[in-house]
Amino acid sequence: MPDIQIDRLLNFETAADGTAVRLIIKDSAGQTLGIIMTIDTLSSLLMTMPTIASSAVKRAHGDPRMRITYPADEFQIEEGPDDLRILTIGTPEGFNVSFSLTEELSYELGEAHLSGSVRILEGIDRRIRQSIGAARRGVNFAEAPARPRRAWA
Repeated sequence: MPDIQIDRLLNFETAADGTAVRLIIKDSAGQTLGIIMTIDTLSSLLMTMPTIASSAVKRAHGDPRMRITYPADEFQIEEGPDDLRILTIGTPEGFNVSFSLTEELSYELGEAHLSGSVRILEGIDRRIRQSIGAARRGVNFAEAPARPRRAWA
């Protein structure tokens, strides 16, 4: 399998119909390339990236307690469908991430913060591994059908 070493992310584009994205990168040879992903593939990548980054930083520093953290400077809690709360946390650089919380977990999070206690969510690693496995089973690159051309915005 040939590898591509990405030196820089230059930009991104979204398909006009919203079904895919193109990451525009510069590789180690100085070539500008596009990497096209469906929204499902992008979602799988987003769910996997924190685990990949965490593994790398722990190995690089030889410390299993090492974490990558970002300074949060804003949050918003909204009502979502099916009695869920949507918690969005943002950084000064404009990075935002949203989580859906049950009403129970929302209260537990607030109580844990007020009391200073720590709660570890059981099963997160298992769910991440299941998501990765499902994503891998979803596409066989050797048998993938030809994709129609997309318009890019």
